Amino acid sequence: MGYLMSIDRLPYLVRDDTSTVDSFSEPFLASLGRPPAAFPHLCYFFCEVPRQRTTETKLTHVGVVFGQGPHMTPRYIRLDVNNIRALQNPITKIELRSAIRKPHSDNLAKILIKGQGVFTEAADNAIVDAITRLRPEFADILRRLRELRRGTVRSPSADRWELGMDALRTALRIGNFDSERLRMWQAPDDEAAPVLSGIKESPTEKDLIAHDFEAMPGWKQQNRPKVHVRIFSDGIRHMEIVNVDTDMPERVLGVDLIYYHRESRSSVMVQYKKLEEGKEVHVNKRLDDQLDRMEQLSGFNREPGSHEDWRIGQDFCYLKLCRTRTDSGEIDPFNMELLPGLYLPLSYVRLALLDERVLGPRGGRYLGYDRVERYITNTLFLDLAKEGWIGSTGTTREDLVAMVNESRRAGHETIVADDRSPETPRQRLQRQRSRDRGRGQRRALPGQETLF
Repeated sequence: MGYLMSIDRLPYLVRDDTSTVDSFSEPFLASLGRPPAAFPHLCYFFCEVPRQRTTETKLTHVGVVFGQGPHMTPRYIRLDVNNIRALQNPITKIELRSAIRKPHSDNLAKILIKGQGVFTEAADNAIVDAITRLRPEFADILRRLRELRRGTVRSPSADRWELGMDALRTALRIGNFDSERLRMWQAPDDEAAPVLSGIKESPTEKDLIAHDFEAMPGWKQQNRPKVHVRIFSDGIRHMEIVNVDTDMPERVLGVDLIYYHRESRSSVMVQYKKLEEGKEVHVNKRLDDQLDRMEQLSGFNREPGSHEDWRIGQDFCYLKLCRTRTDSGEIDPFNMELLPGLYLPLSYVRLALLDERVLGPRGGRYLGYDRVERYITNTLFLDLAKEGWIGSTGTTREDLVAMVNESRRAGHETIVADDRSPETPRQRLQRQRSRDRGRGQRRALPGQETLF
């Protein structure tokens, strides 16, 4: 299944594989329909390439379409193509047609005349096979794009990456930022790599690594961790998400999210646990130790000095017990929904563990849907965090670094979402309610978040 677009040329920003911009949008005739299968699909770009005193149409780029775009006019939709990769040695349309058997070669010729069109799965497979034979040096890139298209990715690190992706989605939803860039995630080659490394970084983000986060208080030259930074922005507000490597990259024991709102100096910490067989989590010594560690972080919480700083209770550390949407060892990078599960405040967990309902048949203790009286849902947690009803009070950047270091020492991959929005919780609430009424901020195109 795939799309074909024949255009004069792609913007120079996506002209080669070293570009930091790898997305492109173009009007597409709605009457042409869509490939007869679920998204995502490959998209083949045929562009005019200079040849002496004339030009020649060649296959120059291949990308991925993740979903149906909105209508631009009654006749046209917007086709958003991401993860665009350039062929260093473009293929002429005659060369490609000659490498494909009928009837697919005839269909290719007809679509090239029209300038736009869609392929069946059989035709798409024939084109991929032909490109692989004609340009074997492009075969690995094409394989990666097809893996993106396939949906699920298998890896020993898939469970950790899936929890990490949920942490990224949660942070962006709390801050009300566009999460389309997450659709461009690719499984890192290094299975020990953190989840954020699967999103291509820009030069601005590379500079931030050296300039900002590695210079945070408490991270000295000899012990500062390796970090990955990605920026999400709507042009006015921005969030910098940092993935901090654990002290034990070869043996990551969990995933922690720390959401930090600078203006209100408030943080929320979420520790992720995967529900065994989708039902419950065994409370073993490791989890007991992790609960103790989170309890020690309560020292970073101060008494509120005004009603703006008041919170519902003192808890700012939560367990999220998740049910993943794929089999163990698999991740679906195109899932944009939050993982279903239970949010449990730390003090609530302590009381729940005293209840006889958590006891298993052999005396062990378990947490899960049937083991607790109540739990906080995704929707409720997001609402409470967005409106500032939960979180710490008076947390400084030094406190934040101490929290990160404690998480690293525990062997956890840490995702820090530094929300630098210059607004109070009240102002944020007003903006979100205005947006709900249709008067909010513009939405960035996929992969096109504005960098400051």
